[in-house]
Amino acid sequence: MLCTKGLKMTIRYFVFSETLFDNDDDDPIEEVSEFEFLEFEGVIQYERHTMRENGCNQVCLTKYPEWFFKV
Repeated sequence: MLCTKGLKMTIRYFVFSETLFDNDDDDPIEEVSEFEFLEFEGVIQYERHTMRENGCNQVCLTKYPEWFFKV
C-alpha cells in the first residue's frame, strides 16, 4: 500500500497472459502478486483510478510483453 499526501492508494498488479491470449480469451490480463509482477518481463502500463472515476483510489500496473506493442 502506497501512501500519498495522506491518501491511501491500493496498488494492483496485472500481467498479460500469453496462455489466455493463445486460447482466444477476451481478457488475457490476470491479476498477480507483487512478486510475480516483478519476475515477469515486459513493458509497464500505469493507470490511476480515483474515487470520482470508479469509487476507489488505486493504481493499476500491467506488464505486457514487448512484442505486444510491435504487432
